[in-house]
Formats: sequence, C-alpha cells, structure tokens
Amino acid sequence: MEFNFNLGLWGGIFAVPNAITDDYIKIATGDNLKVLLYCLRYAGQTLSVGEVSRATGIPPDNVTSSLEFWQQRMATGNETSLIFSDKKIEFTKKEPTELLDRDYDFSPKEISEIIKNSKDVDYLFKRCEELYGRPLKHNEQKALAVIVEDAGMNAEVALMLMVFCFSINKTTVNYIKKTAKNWIEQGIDSHELAEGKIKSLKEYYSAEGELKRLLEIRAIPDDKKPLFEKWLYQYGFSVETIYMAYQKTLEKTGKLQYTFMDKVLAGLNDGTSVLTNDGKIEFAKSGKDAKTTYVPKSAKTRVSDTPSFDLDKLDKQIMEEYREMLGMDAK
Repeated sequence: MEFNFNLGLWGGIFAVPNAITDDYIKIATGDNLKVLLYCLRYAGQTLSVGEVSRATGIPPDNVTSSLEFWQQRMATGNETSLIFSDKKIEFTKKEPTELLDRDYDFSPKEISEIIKNSKDVDYLFKRCEELYGRPLKHNEQKALAVIVEDAGMNAEVALMLMVFCFSINKTTVNYIKKTAKNWIEQGIDSHELAEGKIKSLKEYYSAEGELKRLLEIRAIPDDKKPLFEKWLYQYGFSVETIYMAYQKTLEKTGKLQYTFMDKVLAGLNDGTSVLTNDGKIEFAKSGKDAKTTYVPKSAKTRVSDTPSFDLDKLDKQIMEEYREMLGMDAK
C-alpha cells in the first residue's frame, strides 16, 4: 500500500534563532525582520543587496541598514553563516556585556519605540533628563537603550546606577557604560543588590579620596586600583594603616612605590610585618616574632567604617518616586 503524507505549508520550514524573539522583537523594524527572514530562508547561499531588495520590496539602502542592524547585535562564531556581497554575518548571540563595548546606532525611531513599549524605561529616560537638567543627547539615549534593551539591565537598577554616577560626578557615556558592564558581570540585577553595590562603591570612593589626599596624588592609576581594592577589601585594612605603609615605603625607598607598599601590607596581613605601639610598621625579625606580634584591631578597620558621603536630595526624591510608581513603600 502506498500513501503520501502531505504537510502543506509545514513541508518547507527553516529555523530562526531564539534570540531574535527573546531579545530583539521589540526594537527590530519590519524591514529588519523581513530582511532577516529572507536571508535565513536562503542560508548558505550568496545573496546580493539587490536580490534581497527585489524579493522583499525594501529599498537597497534599507536592506543595507538592516544587515548592519543584525551585524551589530550578533557575534561571530561557527554556526549559521550568511554572506551578502563582501559581508559575512554570523547568527550567534552576543554576551550582554559585549554589547556595551561598541557604539550601536540606535535611530531616534528605535529609541522612541523602546520608550513607548515600557513605562519603566519611559520613567528612566525622564528621570535621567532631570539628572542632566536638559533633554538627553542622542549618544546618551543610545547608551541607555543599549543598557536596558540589549544588555538586559532592568530599568530600576539602571536608574540607581545613573543616580550613583551623578552623585560622584562621573556622567560621561563611557563611564556609565563601563559601570553598567561591571554591574552586569557581577550579577547586579535587583534593587537590593544594587543598593549593596552602591554602598560598597561609596565607601571605596570615600576611602580613595582620603588616600589621594594622604599620598599627595591627583589620581590612583587604573592599573594600581586592584592593589587598593585588595588592601581595603581582601586584607580589610583601614586608610590609616595604608598610610602607615606609605610612610614605611618613603622611609625605605624615598618615594611612592606601590609594589613596596603592597609588600609591606602583605607582610602585615600574613604576620611577617608588625604594627608597633607608636603607629609604625616594622618588618618582623623572625618567624617567632611574627607569630607573637599583636596587630591592633584599629589596623583592620574595614573601609565600611570610614566616613562616606551621602547621595544628594535628588537621589532620595528619585528613589521614593520610583518606589511609589512600583507600589512600594518609600523607605
């Protein structure tokens, strides 16, 4: 007996990456989606912009901009490869933080759609305009769009991030995106985690400011900041103890030398350096001396015990209004 199993339209299908609907369905235009679907249908074949234009009825310039839209948002890899003239586009999902490393060209129309589709994002943009005291510039709008739409940070956490950046007077787009990337990599994805992160950062910047004054430097070099974080957080030393290590460094080397300071503080942490009663650090003469040396508790005062600045009134106002909008009790 012979039979034919007729699937109708289901007899010919092709796959669409989950990321298209999960991450981009709200911001992709109709032209973007048409171009993508046509290219996926003929995956593995070499297509020209003109061919895609004729098949979809989309002007060639719009086809090119749609290809660039997808190229910006997808990473290179070894999966589905599509070739358009000399352009090779790989449909492999980017990690969220990778998206913050590039300058994506969100059009004003795309940004308007993002805002219109979410009351939380709309609130974020309005409050950011209040922070800046003016309408947002296009590059500032693009940065916020990438943070909440492509990188996936929720609007409440993004607002807390923005308020913090303004509280320390670091409001450049690059700094905001760098900070957002850091928060996302650390899994800061809730109000509670963001509050904890802000508290930690406020304490660090307070300690950093005091150390810059004591060490008589204008700024801590970026490549030396991990040392300061280790001294403050891993070792748990106070600003005063770090300053003692600086004085010991001047005594031995005649200048500020970060590696020597690190040696002194590492020794104080493991017992091979000692803190004397008159507030000086000395190298222990023997293993026995190191083991019996008493390090005062004040030397191990964590950075959280040092003075820190408060966020300004705008910070409180914004967060109270945001909680009210979400139906939360203001704290």
